[in-house]
Amino acid sequence: MIKVDNLAEILEEPLPFGPVDPENLAGFEKEIDRTLPSEFREYLLRFNGALFKKDIYVPSEDAWDATKISHVHGLHDGPDYFQLVKQWKLYEKYDLQTWKWKLEKFVVFADSEGGDLFAINTENGSVWLYLHDCWPEMDEMSGSFTKIENSFNEFLLSLQSEEEYDVRMMADPRHEEFKRRLAKIEFGSGAKKKVGLIRRIYNFFA
Repeated sequence: MIKVDNLAEILEEPLPFGPVDPENLAGFEKEIDRTLPSEFREYLLRFNGALFKKDIYVPSEDAWDATKISHVHGLHDGPDYFQLVKQWKLYEKYDLQTWKWKLEKFVVFADSEGGDLFAINTENGSVWLYLHDCWPEMDEMSGSFTKIENSFNEFLLSLQSEEEYDVRMMADPRHEEFKRRLAKIEFGSGAKKKVGLIRRIYNFFA
């Protein structure tokens, strides 16, 4: 098990909506019919839905595939979109009921600003990322669902702040060309057109 000694640098104030009730934790594990992986269980007991101060997930291979985290779920009575009991079922998102048999072992613990989902595999503790805005392969589940880290703590250690991410991107030789092309976009031409142009420029360099 990988130890994370600098959690205060990665996470915001612990227990934003109060501590975990042991009965609620036991009840949640009974609901999912699984024991939560130890590292994620420890996060709930110590931090229970604390937001990530370092909130950008950056794969080790390529910083251009980064994902910014929005909501983080915990076992508490806070707003619905922060509640683990109401957000954990990946198979209830994006019309994935057909794939329940494959997805029920995963617990969604966070989402991105764009609606992508971070989930933990309760069988081995690995962390997975579901990208909803992807075309499925023939006879495959919609979207893209891939393992990104071997454990929850490895996931935490991979997170970066905006400042750290900017430094990493500045070192990428593609960054200057990306900024040059982005500067040519006429921002008064409508939001949808602007987003489409940015996406095409991004895809060219990604």
